[in-house]
Amino acid sequence: MGEKRYPLDARWRYAFERLGLDAGTALSRAGLSPEVLANPDSRLTTLQYLGLWRSLEQSLAPGQLSQSVAQFCSSTFTAPMMAALCCPTLLDAIRRVERFKPLLGPQRLRVEESENRVTIRQYCDPDALTLPNSLVVLEWHLILNLAQMATKVDPIVVSLTLPEACPEGRQLADSLGLELTLGEGNALVLPKGECQRPFMTLNDAMWQHFEPALLAQIRTLHAQGDFASEVKAILLECLPSGMVDKERVASRLGISPSTLKRRLGAEKRPFKELLAETRKELACHYLQQCHLCHTEISLLLGFDDPTSFYRACQRWFGLTPEGIKNKQAGIVPAW
Repeated sequence: MGEKRYPLDARWRYAFERLGLDAGTALSRAGLSPEVLANPDSRLTTLQYLGLWRSLEQSLAPGQLSQSVAQFCSSTFTAPMMAALCCPTLLDAIRRVERFKPLLGPQRLRVEESENRVTIRQYCDPDALTLPNSLVVLEWHLILNLAQMATKVDPIVVSLTLPEACPEGRQLADSLGLELTLGEGNALVLPKGECQRPFMTLNDAMWQHFEPALLAQIRTLHAQGDFASEVKAILLECLPSGMVDKERVASRLGISPSTLKRRLGAEKRPFKELLAETRKELACHYLQQCHLCHTEISLLLGFDDPTSFYRACQRWFGLTPEGIKNKQAGIVPAW
């Protein structure tokens, strides 16, 4: 088995610009060629990935990196953020992102539940290596920003633990009214009630900001008048969360699963057929966006792993995702 490699997010090119950084200098310091940003198929080893983050830490004032990148990520479309926002609660969102973390970088999340609290831990794979402080604190910022964005309530944090004091950690702890705890590992502890607070359904303003084309299609489907189109609209809203079984869709519509089945049957549109059709249309939408890697598209289509997405592409288009990208063929815009 070869060394693990991770996709280099194409949005880094814009992040460098937004942060006022010279990309060539930061990449060179990390031992990387500037050409990696221009290649959508660039993949980094674990050491290269961590080296790039440490290079970025050196490029900005102490404590600035994590908060600046968090602001960029929270205002820009990213697959993990979209998938998380489509979940029903913060706990569901973290678990959805936790599942895909190993495919996007060496950073790992582990969620531990007790009766009254939820502890979110971060560690590196392999665990002999250490995550940069800025990367750890960035994840805490993203989780807390997500909670505020999706519930419109500032989340309560019980404790914040890092192995060592750092400007990013102190700044975040201060903003939360906490003392930074120094201990073994990286941990964010939240009251369980905070993690189970229902997320607001993505409103039009959020959809318009993150996915205007999808918003237009959802509006079109809602206006069709037939029940199958209404179900497809719900599926488009829910797919990134991975929670698209009959029971959840029926709950969103305020009906029972048996009523869902009966009404779709009356229109001769089985649920399984609608789900596959909606996934294919969404795949057409995302496969035309070169900044998304295949793992991210898999996440947004509600699959549990990229292998399922690869098999679906071959079934739908007769090509792998790479073949589709290389040939620029087989994809017709769904909307």
